[in-house]
Amino acid sequence: MDPEHKHRLQIAWAQLLETVGNVIGVVDGLFAKKVITRAMKERIMGHTVDSDKLRALMDLLPKRGPEAFDAFYDVLIEQGEFEAADVLKPELRDKHKALSPPHPAVGIQETAVSLIIDDDLPEKWPDPSVHDPVRTKVVPVTEEGMRQNFANALAGSKSIFPLWRKTRGIFLLIDNNNFKDARTAGLDLGDRDGTNFDRLALDMLFRQLDFDVIVEKDCKAQEIADAVQREAGKSHLNFDCFVCAILTHGERDIIYGVDGNKLLLDEIIAFVDGEKCPTLIDKPKIFFIQACQGKKKDKGAGMVEQSSAAGDKPADDSISNIISRVINLRMQTEQHDAELEKRTGTKSDIFLAMATVPDFVSWRNTNHGTWFIQAVVFIFSTLCHKYDLLSLMTKVNNLVSRAETKEERYKQVSEFKSSLTKTFYFFPGLTKEVSSQLMTSSSDGRQTAHVHPQQPQQPEDTSSSVMYG
Repeated sequence: MDPEHKHRLQIAWAQLLETVGNVIGVVDGLFAKKVITRAMKERIMGHTVDSDKLRALMDLLPKRGPEAFDAFYDVLIEQGEFEAADVLKPELRDKHKALSPPHPAVGIQETAVSLIIDDDLPEKWPDPSVHDPVRTKVVPVTEEGMRQNFANALAGSKSIFPLWRKTRGIFLLIDNNNFKDARTAGLDLGDRDGTNFDRLALDMLFRQLDFDVIVEKDCKAQEIADAVQREAGKSHLNFDCFVCAILTHGERDIIYGVDGNKLLLDEIIAFVDGEKCPTLIDKPKIFFIQACQGKKKDKGAGMVEQSSAAGDKPADDSISNIISRVINLRMQTEQHDAELEKRTGTKSDIFLAMATVPDFVSWRNTNHGTWFIQAVVFIFSTLCHKYDLLSLMTKVNNLVSRAETKEERYKQVSEFKSSLTKTFYFFPGLTKEVSSQLMTSSSDGRQTAHVHPQQPQQPEDTSSSVMYG
């Protein structure tokens, strides 16, 4: 870059930091024009704050040859960053004035930019055009900033959980669909049509995240307890964490087995505490519970429809009210699971994610799976290479809240509770212990692995008829 252009960049430094809005777009534009290399782009994008990204870019530009200044100006114009472009070449202001959009009222422009830059989620949910539950593919880590987090965790960071083993840990998946035995016992618990999509999507997700996936289907209450106790009770010395997902019916404070018997959620969580499972001390214990937490239906904007008081029954039989209303909703694809409210203590390093908030139902689509589990799979597979668990789950809450049923336009929002003492990253694709044939080296010398997930079977055909639970 010639001295005049270097001087212009130097004096424009502060103004550019204030005026450039879409830093990511500018970086992508310069990469497309081959002004910066892929490694440079990754280093820039490794910064979490946009101003730091821009500073890193401007440190590089003077060293990128005689065409870099003009290319930077052209990219600013292409991205609509006219004010920033004028800082570089004020003599050309009039040439692009016709391209500039009219100035919005104060406050509107900032909101619009925020929506464009920050919202990386589908506008509606579920959306088959952006997410196929049986073709889940995890995006591996590429950003330098996340590689540094991984290195820090390996070095014994006190703020980041180390997830680095070839097998991160056990993922126990309990999927209850067939509740014929419960109905034989006199309970109104319908089959959970569509849950096979959740099971297959979670299976694919956690295999690609390097977990040992163990699937248990149609478990009685005691079988659920036995499975969690068995897997949690194993030695986890060679694992980094433990994850469990339970997809079933329930009521307040409990979950159902397919036999209609109940389990307290507290008892399930207790299987992973330090007393019962010492090899999981100081390691994350993560639970996903797909079930309702009540029988209210959220109509949005604070409007809630509750079941008729005249038709209410005691808590032990509250699902009967819900089932009785299903007959009139057979043509809908949305379903909701039976109720469950979480009741956990403040155990260290436990994370509990629930499909819905207390007292409300959770919806399930017979053609796509549940809103909640499919949101977890979509968000984790596409974004866990750059976000921590709490950030991912906040996005899951956001995405689930965008869904609504077709007929009554009922809404839902998920929730989570955490006693994690460190930041949790999945670090997809970054592994210390990998076989030599999978090993590749990054530009900075650290080693990473390609993920080759085992593909589960395709789901069986499911109808779109509706049944609660």
